[in-house]
Amino acid sequence: MIYIYKVKRRHLTDTEKVCLMGMDDVVSQHSPRQLKKFYCADFQFPNGDTFSLEPKAVHLDSADAIE
Repeated sequence: MIYIYKVKRRHLTDTEKVCLMGMDDVVSQHSPRQLKKFYCADFQFPNGDTFSLEPKAVHLDSADAIE
């Protein structure tokens, strides 16, 4: 499964904010339940770059499964 999450901009670096390209969505292969157990996970940004973020940087309740 692939999930889309809304990010919390206050937890992002300036580079990550630029990579969002004005959007608020990032993509991950991990479910909200899995993310709660992780210290950090990889998220793909709209420009195609991948960054490791802590789960607190995304709204876990905003997860939408797309595949």
